Amino acid sequence: MKHGLPILTLLLACGTKSVLPPIAESDGDDTGSDSHDLVTPGLVAIEGGRYSLGEWDELVIANFNGDGEDAQTIIPEASFEIESFWIDRYPFPGVPGDDWFPDGLHMELVGALDTWLQEYGRRACTISELLLAGAGPGNDRYPYGDGSYDLSACDPDDGNPSPIGSFPDCVNALGIRDFQVRSTWGVLDRDMVLVMTETPQADGYPGDHDYAVWGGTSRTDTFYAPNNFGLHMHDHGDEPYLDDGFRVCAGPKKPSEVQDNAYARWLEDARAAGSYAGIFE
Repeated sequence: MKHGLPILTLLLACGTKSVLPPIAESDGDDTGSDSHDLVTPGLVAIEGGRYSLGEWDELVIANFNGDGEDAQTIIPEASFEIESFWIDRYPFPGVPGDDWFPDGLHMELVGALDTWLQEYGRRACTISELLLAGAGPGNDRYPYGDGSYDLSACDPDDGNPSPIGSFPDCVNALGIRDFQVRSTWGVLDRDMVLVMTETPQADGYPGDHDYAVWGGTSRTDTFYAPNNFGLHMHDHGDEPYLDDGFRVCAGPKKPSEVQDNAYARWLEDARAAGSYAGIFE
């Protein structure tokens, strides 16, 4: 049975702008609740607490058990204690109208990006944070609500998606956009590891992995759940997967103005590089 959850507090940090293609501004609607315009980019604050999150339907869980050496591919409903944190409204590089990076990510690139971001008061999100940010206070199965699967809500082409922000209905109750276009790499936090290791179909999970991939894509023909409760693994040394993306988090303390300014300068170079691998060349 689905449980009701506490209401989240939303705040919007000042979005970072660059000298690259201009960022479209909103008309003051920073929640994304009704407007189909591109809204202000930047970090959104999410209030921490204890939340019941994950898939509650045993029949759905049974479809994504994973066989043999496959890791658990769906997060079952459980209680998560999550500190307050900040998350980028848009997927990396976080600028509406930008193209998605074309090269995907693997474990080593995610680790390098996570380390580099910490210089700017930012980091990779944890899997529990992504789960809360995606499912929201109502523990919604999809990033656009808890109704039925809607092929038209989010970009169905995760391999070559339209520019970030192109699908105005791909937004959740928190005003966070473009989940379920690509899955999202994140840190395997303690709560998530404990939940997953206690599920009978996750024998040996998660091994020596520091990072995993949360969420699903708009495609339904995946071995992981194509919704907010999907979870899958890649091993060290695997090639980048084009349907895996990234989103920046911070906190619980908001980055300082100095860190924001430094990040804006770094982001200009990252956007100019145009790929995850290009950032480190």
